[in-house]
Amino acid sequence: MANQAFENMRGSYRRAIVTTLTFLDETLCQFEEWARGKEVRSVLYTESNGLSPAQREKIIAEVASIKAVLQELKEVFALEERVETAVKFIWSSCSGLWATLAEMESKRMRGYGEAPEGFPQYWDPKLDEIQRHLAGILNALKEE
Repeated sequence: MANQAFENMRGSYRRAIVTTLTFLDETLCQFEEWARGKEVRSVLYTESNGLSPAQREKIIAEVASIKAVLQELKEVFALEERVETAVKFIWSSCSGLWATLAEMESKRMRGYGEAPEGFPQYWDPKLDEIQRHLAGILNALKEE
């Protein structure tokens, strides 16, 4: 089907379609990573990938089929792909983390009840240290 059939589509339709399909495509990329064996092991975050070889093959095949449909929709609706740069992702993630960490300051955690003795004196400097390192990551983005 030629995309001329949809050239009069309202911008709100196009935005809704591209937003949803971009989210779908991003999620499919994550499924594909899992199907290819991805597992992350860190300090407090660990992934366990127990997919069987048969499950992996089936997921990869289904993802490929969905991506073929997405390719057709991209052409029919003349959709542009969203490019996620490392800099933009890191910058926005650090901004979100900064806000989340700020909410974890001991003075803001009073809603959870009385803090153990000595907690603020230990906890708040650790949060400050993490935030300084996040600032270091952001400063690294400014360098070339």
